[in-house]
Amino acid sequence: MDPEISARRERLARRTAQEELPALLEVVGRYAPDPGEMEDGLCTRLGEVMHRCDADGGSDPDRSRYLEPDRVLGAVTSAVIEALGAPGATPQAADFEPGGTLAAPWRLWEVLREIAPDAQAHALYGLEEELRSRLAAPLPESTVRRASADSLLWACDGYQSRFLITAAFERAGQVRSYAWDVDACGYEAVTVAAGFFSSSEAAFEQWQSAVGVDATATSALAPVEDDAHRRLVAALLPDVEGFGRMGGESVEQMAEYHRSRRLAQSLRATPGLAQASPASEDDPGPGLQQRQATRFADWLAAREPERDLAFDIGELAAELADTWAGAAPAELFLTCSPHRVAAKIHSLRGFYLEDFTAELLKLLPHWVRWIAEQTALPDHLLERSLAYCDGRTHPAQGSGDRELNWYARCPE
Repeated sequence: MDPEISARRERLARRTAQEELPALLEVVGRYAPDPGEMEDGLCTRLGEVMHRCDADGGSDPDRSRYLEPDRVLGAVTSAVIEALGAPGATPQAADFEPGGTLAAPWRLWEVLREIAPDAQAHALYGLEEELRSRLAAPLPESTVRRASADSLLWACDGYQSRFLITAAFERAGQVRSYAWDVDACGYEAVTVAAGFFSSSEAAFEQWQSAVGVDATATSALAPVEDDAHRRLVAALLPDVEGFGRMGGESVEQMAEYHRSRRLAQSLRATPGLAQASPASEDDPGPGLQQRQATRFADWLAAREPERDLAFDIGELAAELADTWAGAAPAELFLTCSPHRVAAKIHSLRGFYLEDFTAELLKLLPHWVRWIAEQTALPDHLLERSLAYCDGRTHPAQGSGDRELNWYARCPE
Protein backbone atom coordinates (compact mmCIF):
# COMPACT_ATOMS: atom_id res chain seq x y z
CA MET A 1 0.00 0.00 0.00
CA ASP A 2 1.15 3.54 -0.72
CA PRO A 3 2.62 4.85 2.59
CA GLU A 4 0.98 8.24 2.11
CA ILE A 5 -2.47 6.69 1.60
CA SER A 6 -1.91 4.45 4.62
CA ALA A 7 -0.97 7.47 6.73
CA ARG A 8 -4.10 9.32 5.60
CA ARG A 9 -6.23 6.34 6.52
CA GLU A 10 -4.64 6.17 9.95
CA ARG A 11 -5.30 9.85 10.59
CA LEU A 12 -8.88 9.50 9.40
CA ALA A 13 -9.40 6.40 11.54
CA ARG A 14 -8.10 8.19 14.66
CA ARG A 15 -10.30 11.19 13.99
CA THR A 16 -13.33 8.96 13.38
CA ALA A 17 -12.70 7.06 16.61
CA GLN A 18 -12.42 10.26 18.64
CA GLU A 19 -15.62 11.61 17.09
CA GLU A 20 -17.50 8.38 17.81
CA LEU A 21 -16.21 7.84 21.33
CA PRO A 22 -18.91 9.97 23.04
CA ALA A 23 -21.68 8.06 21.25
CA LEU A 24 -20.11 4.73 22.22
CA LEU A 25 -19.85 5.84 25.83
CA GLU A 26 -23.48 6.95 25.71
CA VAL A 27 -24.48 3.42 24.64
CA VAL A 28 -22.53 2.05 27.61
CA GLY A 29 -24.45 4.32 29.99
CA ARG A 30 -27.80 3.43 28.44
CA TYR A 31 -27.37 -0.34 28.77
CA ALA A 32 -24.95 -0.56 31.71
CA PRO A 33 -27.23 -2.70 33.92
CA ASP A 34 -27.38 -5.48 31.29
CA PRO A 35 -23.97 -6.64 29.94
CA GLY A 36 -25.57 -8.48 27.02
CA GLU A 37 -27.64 -5.52 25.85
CA MET A 38 -24.67 -3.21 26.31
CA GLU A 39 -22.46 -5.40 24.12
CA ASP A 40 -25.18 -5.75 21.47
CA GLY A 41 -25.72 -1.99 21.44
CA LEU A 42 -22.01 -1.30 21.06
CA CYS A 43 -21.67 -3.85 18.25
CA THR A 44 -24.60 -2.22 16.46
CA ARG A 45 -23.06 1.24 16.77
CA LEU A 46 -19.66 -0.01 15.61
CA GLY A 47 -21.35 -1.75 12.69
CA GLU A 48 -22.95 1.52 11.61
CA VAL A 49 -19.60 3.30 11.79
CA MET A 50 -17.71 0.59 9.90
CA HIS A 51 -20.41 0.38 7.22
CA ARG A 52 -20.34 4.16 6.73
CA CYS A 53 -16.53 4.18 6.49
CA ASP A 54 -16.66 1.31 4.01
CA ALA A 55 -19.24 3.10 1.84
CA ASP A 56 -17.47 6.48 1.99
CA GLY A 57 -14.15 4.95 1.00
CA GLY A 58 -15.62 3.06 -1.92
CA SER A 59 -16.48 6.31 -3.73
CA ASP A 60 -13.11 7.93 -3.04
CA PRO A 61 -10.90 8.02 -6.20
CA ASP A 62 -7.62 7.11 -4.45
CA ARG A 63 -9.39 5.18 -1.66
CA SER A 64 -7.51 7.15 0.99
CA ARG A 65 -10.81 7.43 2.88
CA TYR A 66 -11.39 3.68 2.82
CA LEU A 67 -11.29 2.34 6.38
CA GLU A 68 -11.40 -1.42 6.67
CA PRO A 69 -13.17 -2.89 9.76
CA ASP A 70 -9.93 -3.85 11.52
CA ARG A 71 -8.56 -0.31 11.15
CA VAL A 72 -11.75 1.20 12.57
CA LEU A 73 -11.81 -1.16 15.55
CA GLY A 74 -8.08 -0.61 16.11
CA ALA A 75 -8.58 3.16 16.23
CA VAL A 76 -11.49 2.82 18.68
CA THR A 77 -9.35 0.51 20.81
CA SER A 78 -6.55 3.09 20.87
CA ALA A 79 -9.00 5.85 21.80
CA VAL A 80 -10.33 3.83 24.74
CA ILE A 81 -6.82 2.98 25.91
CA GLU A 82 -5.96 6.68 25.82
CA ALA A 83 -9.12 7.56 27.74
CA LEU A 84 -8.30 5.05 30.48
CA GLY A 85 -4.54 5.18 30.66
CA ALA A 86 -3.38 8.78 30.37
CA PRO A 87 0.43 8.72 30.84
CA GLY A 88 1.46 9.57 34.37
CA ALA A 89 -2.11 9.69 35.68
CA THR A 90 -2.96 7.84 38.88
CA PRO A 91 -6.63 6.88 38.70
CA GLN A 92 -8.54 6.21 41.88
CA ALA A 93 -10.77 3.24 42.56
CA ALA A 94 -13.79 5.55 42.77
CA ASP A 95 -13.16 6.66 39.16
CA PHE A 96 -14.21 3.19 37.97
CA GLU A 97 -17.38 2.96 40.07
CA PRO A 98 -20.82 3.79 38.57
CA GLY A 99 -20.90 7.52 37.87
CA GLY A 100 -17.12 7.80 38.01
CA THR A 101 -15.15 9.46 35.24
CA LEU A 102 -13.68 6.16 34.04
CA ALA A 103 -16.70 3.89 34.60
CA ALA A 104 -18.03 4.10 31.04
CA PRO A 105 -14.60 3.83 29.32
CA TRP A 106 -13.84 0.80 31.51
CA ARG A 107 -17.02 -0.98 30.43
CA LEU A 108 -16.32 -0.09 26.80
CA TRP A 109 -12.80 -1.48 27.27
CA GLU A 110 -14.34 -4.69 28.62
CA VAL A 111 -16.61 -5.16 25.60
CA LEU A 112 -13.85 -4.40 23.11
CA ARG A 113 -11.63 -6.95 24.83
CA GLU A 114 -14.31 -9.61 24.25
CA ILE A 115 -14.93 -8.89 20.55
CA ALA A 116 -11.53 -7.75 19.25
CA PRO A 117 -9.15 -10.01 17.32
CA ASP A 118 -6.23 -11.36 19.32
CA ALA A 119 -3.72 -8.62 18.42
CA GLN A 120 -6.00 -5.83 19.62
CA ALA A 121 -7.24 -7.87 22.58
CA HIS A 122 -3.64 -8.29 23.75
CA ALA A 123 -3.22 -4.50 23.74
CA LEU A 124 -6.37 -4.18 25.86
CA TYR A 125 -5.13 -6.80 28.32
CA GLY A 126 -1.82 -4.95 28.45
CA LEU A 127 -3.62 -1.79 29.54
CA GLU A 128 -5.28 -3.69 32.39
CA GLU A 129 -1.89 -4.85 33.69
CA GLU A 130 -0.55 -1.30 33.49
CA LEU A 131 -3.54 0.14 35.34
CA ARG A 132 -3.21 -2.44 38.09
CA SER A 133 0.41 -1.40 38.55
CA ARG A 134 -0.56 2.28 38.88
CA LEU A 135 -3.69 1.87 40.99
CA ALA A 136 -3.28 1.11 44.64
CA ALA A 137 -6.85 -0.10 45.13
CA PRO A 138 -8.18 -3.08 43.11
CA LEU A 139 -9.74 -2.48 39.72
CA PRO A 140 -13.40 -3.44 39.29
CA GLU A 141 -13.87 -7.11 38.54
CA SER A 142 -13.84 -7.71 34.78
CA THR A 143 -15.91 -10.49 33.28
CA VAL A 144 -14.50 -12.91 30.72
CA ARG A 145 -16.65 -14.81 28.24
CA ARG A 146 -16.42 -18.58 28.20
CA ALA A 147 -17.73 -21.02 25.60
CA SER A 148 -19.68 -24.04 26.76
CA ALA A 149 -17.85 -27.00 25.20
CA ASP A 150 -20.83 -29.34 25.26
CA SER A 151 -23.40 -26.86 23.88
CA LEU A 152 -22.28 -26.98 20.22
CA LEU A 153 -25.15 -27.85 17.85
CA TRP A 154 -25.59 -27.66 14.11
CA ALA A 155 -28.15 -28.16 11.36
CA CYS A 156 -28.06 -28.16 7.56
CA ASP A 157 -30.66 -27.68 4.87
CA GLY A 158 -31.87 -30.23 2.33
CA TYR A 159 -29.14 -29.26 -0.16
CA GLN A 160 -26.46 -29.95 2.48
CA SER A 161 -24.71 -26.64 1.82
CA ARG A 162 -26.40 -24.15 4.18
CA PHE A 163 -25.62 -24.51 7.87
CA LEU A 164 -26.64 -23.23 11.26
CA ILE A 165 -23.95 -23.52 13.94
CA THR A 166 -24.84 -22.51 17.47
CA ALA A 167 -23.20 -22.65 20.89
CA ALA A 168 -23.81 -21.22 24.35
CA PHE A 169 -21.51 -18.59 25.86
CA GLU A 170 -21.48 -17.35 29.45
CA ARG A 171 -20.43 -13.90 30.61
CA ALA A 172 -21.21 -12.07 33.83
CA GLY A 173 -23.58 -14.85 34.85
CA GLN A 174 -25.59 -14.47 31.62
CA VAL A 175 -25.82 -17.41 29.24
CA ARG A 176 -26.81 -16.78 25.62
CA SER A 177 -26.60 -18.80 22.44
CA TYR A 178 -24.65 -17.40 19.51
CA ALA A 179 -25.55 -18.57 16.01
CA TRP A 180 -23.80 -18.46 12.64
CA ASP A 181 -25.81 -18.88 9.41
CA VAL A 182 -23.14 -20.18 7.01
CA ASP A 183 -23.65 -20.32 3.24
CA ALA A 184 -21.18 -22.59 1.44
CA CYS A 185 -22.61 -22.11 -2.05
CA GLY A 186 -20.27 -19.41 -3.31
CA TYR A 187 -16.53 -19.36 -3.83
CA GLU A 188 -15.96 -19.90 -0.12
CA ALA A 189 -18.08 -20.51 2.97
CA VAL A 190 -19.50 -17.17 4.15
CA THR A 191 -21.32 -16.26 7.35
CA VAL A 192 -24.36 -14.41 6.01
CA ALA A 193 -25.95 -13.74 9.42
CA ALA A 194 -24.85 -14.06 13.03
CA GLY A 195 -25.88 -12.95 16.47
CA PHE A 196 -26.93 -13.86 19.98
CA PHE A 197 -30.26 -15.54 20.74
CA SER A 198 -32.02 -16.51 23.94
CA SER A 199 -31.58 -20.18 23.01
CA SER A 200 -30.34 -22.41 20.21
CA GLU A 201 -33.97 -23.34 19.47
CA ALA A 202 -34.84 -19.68 18.91
CA ALA A 203 -31.88 -19.36 16.53
CA PHE A 204 -32.98 -22.50 14.69
CA GLU A 205 -36.53 -21.23 14.16
CA GLN A 206 -35.24 -17.95 12.76
CA TRP A 207 -32.77 -19.79 10.50
CA GLN A 208 -35.53 -22.05 9.13
CA SER A 209 -37.60 -18.99 8.29
CA ALA A 210 -34.65 -17.35 6.49
CA VAL A 211 -33.60 -20.44 4.50
CA GLY A 212 -37.13 -21.55 3.64
CA VAL A 213 -39.66 -24.08 4.89
CA ASP A 214 -39.23 -26.60 2.06
CA ALA A 215 -35.43 -26.59 2.15
CA THR A 216 -35.38 -27.04 5.94
CA ALA A 217 -38.36 -29.40 6.30
CA THR A 218 -36.10 -32.27 7.36
CA SER A 219 -33.51 -30.15 9.20
CA ALA A 220 -32.87 -30.65 12.89
CA LEU A 221 -30.45 -29.31 15.48
CA ALA A 222 -28.05 -32.02 16.55
CA PRO A 223 -24.77 -32.38 18.46
CA VAL A 224 -21.56 -32.50 16.43
CA GLU A 225 -20.54 -36.03 17.28
CA ASP A 226 -17.78 -37.34 14.98
CA ASP A 227 -14.40 -36.00 13.98
CA ALA A 228 -15.29 -35.47 10.32
CA HIS A 229 -18.19 -33.22 11.30
CA ARG A 230 -16.07 -31.40 13.88
CA ARG A 231 -13.48 -30.62 11.22
CA LEU A 232 -16.22 -29.40 8.87
CA VAL A 233 -17.72 -27.13 11.54
CA ALA A 234 -14.28 -25.68 12.28
CA ALA A 235 -13.81 -25.01 8.55
CA LEU A 236 -17.23 -23.38 8.18
CA LEU A 237 -16.87 -20.93 11.05
CA PRO A 238 -15.48 -17.49 10.11
CA ASP A 239 -11.76 -17.05 10.62
CA VAL A 240 -9.81 -13.94 11.55
CA GLU A 241 -6.99 -15.17 9.30
CA GLY A 242 -9.25 -16.31 6.46
CA PHE A 243 -9.69 -14.90 2.96
CA GLY A 244 -9.71 -11.17 2.42
CA ARG A 245 -13.06 -9.42 2.51
CA MET A 246 -15.22 -9.57 -0.57
CA GLY A 247 -16.93 -6.36 0.54
CA GLY A 248 -20.58 -5.42 0.49
CA GLU A 249 -21.60 -6.43 4.02
CA SER A 250 -24.77 -4.89 5.40
CA VAL A 251 -24.89 -2.82 8.59
CA GLU A 252 -26.13 -5.90 10.45
CA GLN A 253 -23.27 -8.03 9.12
CA MET A 254 -20.73 -5.33 9.98
CA ALA A 255 -22.13 -5.22 13.52
CA GLU A 256 -21.14 -8.87 13.96
CA TYR A 257 -17.98 -8.70 11.83
CA HIS A 258 -15.50 -8.91 14.70
CA ARG A 259 -17.65 -10.60 17.33
CA SER A 260 -18.57 -13.52 15.07
CA ARG A 261 -14.89 -14.19 14.33
CA ARG A 262 -13.76 -13.83 17.94
CA LEU A 263 -16.47 -16.21 19.20
CA ALA A 264 -15.66 -18.68 16.42
CA GLN A 265 -12.03 -18.53 17.52
CA SER A 266 -13.10 -19.24 21.10
CA LEU A 267 -15.31 -22.12 20.02
CA ARG A 268 -12.53 -23.71 17.97
CA ALA A 269 -10.41 -23.79 21.12
CA THR A 270 -12.96 -25.85 23.09
CA PRO A 271 -12.17 -29.54 23.59
CA GLY A 272 -14.84 -30.70 21.14
CA LEU A 273 -13.28 -28.93 18.14
CA ALA A 274 -9.66 -28.50 19.20
CA GLN A 275 -9.18 -32.22 19.87
CA ALA A 276 -10.72 -33.54 16.65
CA SER A 277 -8.52 -36.12 14.96
CA PRO A 278 -6.68 -34.93 11.84
CA ALA A 279 -8.03 -35.90 8.43
CA SER A 280 -7.08 -39.40 7.29
CA GLU A 281 -5.53 -40.42 3.99
CA ASP A 282 -9.09 -40.86 2.72
CA ASP A 283 -9.69 -37.11 3.03
CA PRO A 284 -11.77 -36.05 -0.01
CA GLY A 285 -9.58 -33.04 -0.77
CA PRO A 286 -6.51 -34.29 -2.65
CA GLY A 287 -7.37 -34.93 -6.30
CA LEU A 288 -11.09 -34.54 -5.63
CA GLN A 289 -11.88 -32.28 -8.58
CA GLN A 290 -10.17 -34.50 -11.15
CA ARG A 291 -11.79 -37.65 -9.76
CA GLN A 292 -15.25 -36.11 -9.85
CA ALA A 293 -14.69 -34.68 -13.33
CA THR A 294 -13.77 -38.15 -14.59
CA ARG A 295 -16.79 -39.72 -12.92
CA PHE A 296 -19.09 -37.15 -14.44
CA ALA A 297 -17.60 -37.61 -17.91
CA ASP A 298 -18.06 -41.39 -17.62
CA TRP A 299 -21.63 -40.95 -16.35
CA LEU A 300 -22.52 -38.65 -19.24
CA ALA A 301 -20.88 -40.92 -21.83
CA ALA A 302 -22.93 -43.87 -20.58
CA ARG A 303 -26.13 -41.84 -20.78
CA GLU A 304 -25.53 -39.99 -24.03
CA PRO A 305 -22.79 -41.76 -26.01
CA GLU A 306 -23.64 -39.84 -29.18
CA ARG A 307 -23.52 -36.36 -27.61
CA ASP A 308 -21.71 -33.93 -29.93
CA LEU A 309 -19.41 -31.50 -28.13
CA ALA A 310 -17.27 -28.76 -29.63
CA PHE A 311 -14.58 -29.40 -27.02
CA ASP A 312 -13.16 -32.50 -25.38
CA ILE A 313 -15.48 -33.80 -22.63
CA GLY A 314 -12.53 -34.34 -20.28
CA GLU A 315 -11.47 -30.70 -20.63
CA LEU A 316 -15.01 -29.43 -20.16
CA ALA A 317 -15.63 -31.62 -17.11
CA ALA A 318 -12.32 -30.56 -15.53
CA GLU A 319 -13.07 -26.86 -15.94
CA LEU A 320 -16.61 -27.30 -14.67
CA ALA A 321 -15.32 -29.15 -11.60
CA ASP A 322 -12.71 -26.47 -10.92
CA THR A 323 -15.27 -23.67 -11.02
CA TRP A 324 -17.72 -25.69 -8.96
CA ALA A 325 -15.21 -26.38 -6.19
CA GLY A 326 -14.08 -22.85 -5.39
CA ALA A 327 -12.54 -22.67 -1.94
CA ALA A 328 -15.43 -24.22 -0.02
CA PRO A 329 -14.74 -27.34 2.07
CA ALA A 330 -14.14 -30.36 -0.15
CA GLU A 331 -16.85 -32.32 1.66
CA LEU A 332 -19.42 -29.97 0.12
CA PHE A 333 -18.37 -30.42 -3.50
CA LEU A 334 -21.40 -32.57 -4.32
CA THR A 335 -24.09 -30.01 -3.52
CA CYS A 336 -26.25 -28.02 -5.92
CA SER A 337 -28.53 -25.48 -4.28
CA PRO A 338 -30.39 -23.05 -6.58
CA HIS A 339 -28.16 -20.10 -5.82
CA ARG A 340 -25.02 -22.23 -6.08
CA VAL A 341 -26.09 -23.00 -9.66
CA ALA A 342 -26.79 -19.31 -10.32
CA ALA A 343 -23.49 -18.20 -8.78
CA LYS A 344 -21.43 -20.71 -10.75
CA ILE A 345 -23.00 -19.63 -14.03
CA HIS A 346 -22.00 -16.07 -13.13
CA SER A 347 -18.44 -17.27 -12.53
CA LEU A 348 -18.29 -19.24 -15.78
CA ARG A 349 -19.47 -16.28 -17.83
CA GLY A 350 -16.99 -13.98 -16.16
CA PHE A 351 -13.95 -16.21 -16.71
CA TYR A 352 -14.18 -18.24 -19.95
CA LEU A 353 -14.46 -17.22 -23.58
CA GLU A 354 -17.98 -17.16 -24.98
CA ASP A 355 -17.79 -20.34 -27.09
CA PHE A 356 -16.28 -22.40 -24.29
CA THR A 357 -18.79 -20.99 -21.78
CA ALA A 358 -21.66 -22.01 -24.07
CA GLU A 359 -20.44 -25.62 -24.05
CA LEU A 360 -20.08 -25.61 -20.27
CA LEU A 361 -23.61 -24.25 -19.88
CA LYS A 362 -24.97 -27.04 -22.09
CA LEU A 363 -23.47 -29.54 -19.66
CA LEU A 364 -24.65 -27.80 -16.51
CA PRO A 365 -28.15 -29.37 -16.24
CA HIS A 366 -26.52 -32.80 -16.60
CA TRP A 367 -23.95 -31.86 -13.96
CA VAL A 368 -26.72 -30.89 -11.54
CA ARG A 369 -28.65 -34.10 -12.22
CA TRP A 370 -25.47 -36.12 -11.71
CA ILE A 371 -24.89 -34.50 -8.31
CA ALA A 372 -28.51 -35.03 -7.33
CA GLU A 373 -28.31 -38.70 -8.30
CA GLN A 374 -25.22 -39.26 -6.16
CA THR A 375 -26.65 -37.49 -3.12
CA ALA A 376 -30.27 -38.71 -3.40
CA LEU A 377 -31.52 -35.13 -3.55
CA PRO A 378 -35.34 -35.07 -3.43
CA ASP A 379 -36.98 -34.32 -6.78
CA HIS A 380 -38.74 -31.15 -5.61
CA LEU A 381 -35.41 -29.64 -4.51
CA LEU A 382 -33.68 -30.77 -7.71
CA GLU A 383 -36.29 -29.03 -9.84
CA ARG A 384 -35.57 -25.73 -8.08
CA SER A 385 -31.89 -26.03 -8.90
CA LEU A 386 -32.50 -27.04 -12.51
CA ALA A 387 -34.63 -23.94 -12.98
CA TYR A 388 -31.53 -21.78 -12.50
CA CYS A 389 -29.59 -23.58 -15.23
CA ASP A 390 -31.15 -21.14 -17.68
CA GLY A 391 -28.79 -18.44 -16.38
CA ARG A 392 -31.12 -16.37 -14.23
CA THR A 393 -29.67 -14.62 -11.19
CA HIS A 394 -30.99 -15.57 -7.77
CA PRO A 395 -33.24 -12.64 -6.75
CA ALA A 396 -31.56 -12.30 -3.35
CA GLN A 397 -28.12 -11.80 -4.92
CA GLY A 398 -28.89 -8.77 -7.05
CA SER A 399 -28.74 -8.12 -10.78
CA GLY A 400 -25.40 -9.85 -11.23
CA ASP A 401 -24.36 -7.61 -14.15
CA ARG A 402 -20.83 -7.36 -12.75
CA GLU A 403 -20.75 -8.74 -9.23
CA LEU A 404 -23.15 -10.71 -7.07
CA ASN A 405 -23.97 -9.93 -3.48
CA TRP A 406 -22.03 -12.80 -1.90
CA TYR A 407 -23.32 -11.88 1.56
CA ALA A 408 -26.99 -12.15 0.61
CA ARG A 409 -29.04 -14.34 2.91
CA CYS A 410 -30.62 -16.44 0.18
CA PRO A 411 -33.82 -18.39 0.75
CA GLU A 412 -33.51 -21.84 -0.82
